[in-house]
Formats: sequence, C-alpha cells, structure tokens
Amino acid sequence: MSKESQYKASKKYDAKMVVPLYVKLNRKTDADIIGKLENVPNKQGYVKQAIRNEMEREDNYEKNDDVARCGQMVR
Repeated sequence: MSKESQYKASKKYDAKMVVPLYVKLNRKTDADIIGKLENVPNKQGYVKQAIRNEMEREDNYEKNDDVARCGQMVR
C-alpha cells in the first residue's frame, strides 16, 4: 500500500471512528496533574483507564445503593 493510500485510509477511519479530544492544563493550578502525566509513558492509556476505573466505581456504588434501598423497603 502506498503512503498516499495509507494516509487516505487512515483519514477515512479517523473520520468514522475517532473522537479527538483536547485538554488545556494550567501550569500553576494543574501542576500536580502535569507532573503525573509527565511520568506516565502512555498518557492516553492512563487517562482512559482512570476514566474507566471511575465509571466502574460509580456503577458499583449505584448497585450497592440499590441493594441498600431494597433492604430498607423490605423491613
């Protein structure tokens, strides 16, 4: 595959499947975040995993909250 056809294929794939994201961090107020990200080899993977971990915690919290409410109704 030529470079040009590979470029076109990548561009088509990105247009269909990729959502670009841009984050601005302030050197003063976000210094802790910047420092952490500077020491992470895969910033994109790190951020994605952090978000997935948070989503899992929220899901588990909601499930536990639902169970607690069900127990209160039975009594």
